[in-house]
Amino acid sequence: NKLSLNVSGVGFDGHVANLFGKDGKRGLLGYAKLTLLEYLRFSSFSLSMTVDGVARHHQAFVVAIANSSQYGNNAKVAPLASVCDQRLHLTLLKKVPPHISLPFMTKLFAGQVHTSSYCETMEGEEITIQVNEAQPFHVDGEASGFADQFKISVQGQSLRIIVPQKATGY
Repeated sequence: NKLSLNVSGVGFDGHVANLFGKDGKRGLLGYAKLTLLEYLRFSSFSLSMTVDGVARHHQAFVVAIANSSQYGNNAKVAPLASVCDQRLHLTLLKKVPPHISLPFMTKLFAGQVHTSSYCETMEGEEITIQVNEAQPFHVDGEASGFADQFKISVQGQSLRIIVPQKATGY
């Protein structure tokens, strides 16, 4: 029962979102520090999901559900996602060993994360995710607690934007 316009996630990114800002420190540097500190503590998890009626089983560290391409700060978790296609792009990330984290992060910021062997992508309109143990999650970067089941669907053409006539040039 939450509306997401950009990128939501289950797993490590939800964990970081749930912790971020609690110490009063915000910004990219605070986020990077928290991510590094928590990386070794957080474990991958098993999940079962259905994407447009097709059942799948996975092991993941992050499940990003994206309507657009990036988390923010130009980190492109779903480089092929478009806000115009009425499709959700799922990016499942495995936990990357620390010794290859720099090349992986380079791919993330270069819009090439989907080419990594630690990444699997898919897309759909109706998605159900079930995890054995409740996982932290976020909705558009906002901490949202923990859950063990997620039902996600596209609600196309449900956002109306009012633009002043002067801004459009008409």
